[in-house]
Amino acid sequence: DQWWVEHYSDPVPSAEQLHALPIMDLDLKRLAELASLKLDYPTDVMTTPDGTVYCLNYVQGHRQLFRKRQDDSAGVQLTHVENGVIELEFAPDRRHALICTDSSGNGNSDLLLLDVETGKVTGLLVSPASHFDSAVWRPDGAAFAFRAQQDGTFVYDICVYDLKTRSYEKIY
Repeated sequence: DQWWVEHYSDPVPSAEQLHALPIMDLDLKRLAELASLKLDYPTDVMTTPDGTVYCLNYVQGHRQLFRKRQDDSAGVQLTHVENGVIELEFAPDRRHALICTDSSGNGNSDLLLLDVETGKVTGLLVSPASHFDSAVWRPDGAAFAFRAQQDGTFVYDICVYDLKTRSYEKIY
């Protein structure tokens, strides 16, 4: 980001500007297509093997998830989370993603499950008095580890959430 600020003042890069970036191993054609969405400030850009590009972008002051497939003429906003997406972690199969957001607006965070195809969001760990974040998927996608603070002591536990049973256990 600092490199971009030093070299360009326009927050929406052109295809030519993207090709000038000192980036290795990125599909610049897909990034140029992403730039064509005219997003204000795309962050957390990720591509998939099929050429789909995902990114977070600010909408009315909150980050939301966008997707642009190769066959899309325009990208699609996948999330409409009231207080925005704080963190995002895609499942290994890219069909689901974990969204960390402040659902209650009180500074704590929840973990939601997004079906990437349908856009359906399901609350997995939602509590206005708790803080859940830093989710990391297990390689098989059946579970994920996360950080939890539930007792107000500012001590975090490491837990594992099983998607099949919809339950979690503290492991550390």
